[in-house]
Amino acid sequence: MKHLLSFLLFLLPIISTAQNNIQYSEPFDEPNSFRQLLYILDNGNTVFLRMSEDEGIQVDIYDTEHKKIKSAVSENSQWTDRKLSASTLRSSFEANGDIVLFITQLHRKNMLKLHRIIISTETGKITKAEELDEIPTRRAWGYDLEVNTSLYISNDYYVSKDLVSGKYAIVTFEGYTKDKTDKVKLSVYDTDHKLISETYLSKEINTAELTHFGEVYMHDNIVYICTNDYNRKSKSMNTPIYLSKYDVAENKLETKKLSLTPVSITSTNSIVYDPKTKKLVLLTTTLTDHDTKSSFGVYTTMDKFASILTYLDPNSLDILYSDRVRTPKTNKFAKDNLGMKNGFDVIKPSISINNNNRVVLQDSKNVSSVQNKGSGPYGNKLAVIFLKDNGIEDDVYIVQSSGYPQYLSTKNGNYIISNEVPSSFNKEQDEKQEGGFTLSDRSALLYKLSPNGITKSFLFGEPKGKFYSKFIIYPQFYNDKIDSYAVVMIDNEKGRKKAYIAWIKF
Repeated sequence: MKHLLSFLLFLLPIISTAQNNIQYSEPFDEPNSFRQLLYILDNGNTVFLRMSEDEGIQVDIYDTEHKKIKSAVSENSQWTDRKLSASTLRSSFEANGDIVLFITQLHRKNMLKLHRIIISTETGKITKAEELDEIPTRRAWGYDLEVNTSLYISNDYYVSKDLVSGKYAIVTFEGYTKDKTDKVKLSVYDTDHKLISETYLSKEINTAELTHFGEVYMHDNIVYICTNDYNRKSKSMNTPIYLSKYDVAENKLETKKLSLTPVSITSTNSIVYDPKTKKLVLLTTTLTDHDTKSSFGVYTTMDKFASILTYLDPNSLDILYSDRVRTPKTNKFAKDNLGMKNGFDVIKPSISINNNNRVVLQDSKNVSSVQNKGSGPYGNKLAVIFLKDNGIEDDVYIVQSSGYPQYLSTKNGNYIISNEVPSSFNKEQDEKQEGGFTLSDRSALLYKLSPNGITKSFLFGEPKGKFYSKFIIYPQFYNDKIDSYAVVMIDNEKGRKKAYIAWIKF
């Protein structure tokens, strides 16, 4: 009865005006950059970083009173002769009071180079830039490697930061290099960016010609790495997962073979540590069917996935619980209340731990429609599913938006934020939205998730006219140590576009 009441309340969201504590920076011109990054530092300062078209890295620093105190530009010639726009950002985070960027660039002869850039959060300038490594990459599709798949695979670099110790791990993966013996290298760095250990995954594990990288996850001085091998002579695509555990303090590496089905060389893997149950949680998603149909020149592709949720002992790596991800409650609610005839099967979820130490699955459905007023997304649905300790659905929330909803977990609650067309604010969730709108026609909406349902409000206050809109442009950042959330937003009033950083306390 409790859950039924919760479901019914989703149909009648409470409408209000957001009462959050919001502070704004001084206005600035809308950023003309191809990549923007925003960080709230542990000391309360804020760093706004842009990689701009003039090939420079521009950094603005704001103090705890949200006043700009530093501004600096560093040209990319300090660390590479390649254009900055030709770079791929692999990871970025705060470490020891610095901002650390990991960037890869593809050079001649298909050589992939990994660069580490360290930026001072006091001056905004690059203090150190270096090329850490280079590997040959197979920028090719699976069938070029004689693997029975059409998915994109290549050698690459992967980075994971330990939120407990502040150290970080880099995996150099060469699973698609012919005649390569040491296919997976693990390098661990201290908080001052010094290399403290380097090891290779066991050669006895990665015995097949092709090795697939699954995941790297670092928690409390332990690094966990998923890999799996594929034997091209095998008639089956099924492959085992190897879960390796490296203890940084003891310099000890051990590996277990996990027999999960279905798993193939193209399966994706995600690992989180659940502090509530003190278990590792592994989410494995496998493409099981790929079907393309053509009708009157329109091609429709249907991918089917199967996901497995596995709980493991973080010390022994023994499997404690494993089962297919099934979400009947989510599916039934979508059928009964959102008008989704086929329901909302969670087929390719992501996994995370929220600020209340609950395991959360997310999945989204994005649909576009062409109408006489133009085209635009109207049925973007986000499902946020809180799991019980045994991996079974507990609380379920589904939001339908004309924007692109995103889940946010804070110490004081769980939210979904989306850029919404203001005229649709009072409509029921299952009503389709009109097409033909642009981002500047939207306002930022806040959905608060609670056991009583969803409370819906305008994040920056109610629009006051047809041409008045405040909406979020990415990036978004939340720092749980100081419980503050920051976004870059646009105030579009009567055609005047100005950008601000907005700091929000929930």
